[in-house]
Amino acid sequence: MYATGCEDIRFEDMTVYSTPGSNAFREMTGGGGNTYLRCRVVPCPQGADPVKRAMPRLRSGGHDAFNSRAMRKGPIYDGCEARNHCDDDININGGYWMVASAEHSVELRNVADVSCSDFRSHVAAGMR
Repeated sequence: MYATGCEDIRFEDMTVYSTPGSNAFREMTGGGGNTYLRCRVVPCPQGADPVKRAMPRLRSGGHDAFNSRAMRKGPIYDGCEARNHCDDDININGGYWMVASAEHSVELRNVADVSCSDFRSHVAAGMR
C-alpha cells in the first residue's frame, strides 16, 4: 500500500500477508500525520493461503513492514503488528538537510537531500 503526497489519512484493520515487491505500508513526501490502527503484516495462515503448501508460509515479506519517508509529520501506529519479514518492522526516515550558507537571519540559501529528487517542493525558507 503506497500513499504519496498525503496527510491525515487513517488506515484501519488492514492485513497484508505478502510483500513480494516492496514495503507493506509506505508513505512518502506529504504533510503526514497518518494513522495506522490495527494494521498487520503477518504470514498468511495456512488455512487461508490460496496456494496449497506442504508447510505454512514462513515469511510475510522481504522489506520494511511500515515505512515513512520524507513526511513533514510522523505517523501514528496504534495496535499494529509486524512479524516474520526480512527487514525493519518500522522505518521512519527522511533526508539529511545541509544549509550551505545563510546571512544574518535564518534564511534558506542552498540545500541538498540525496533521498528525495524533488526536495525543493518539500523545503521552504523558515521551515525547521
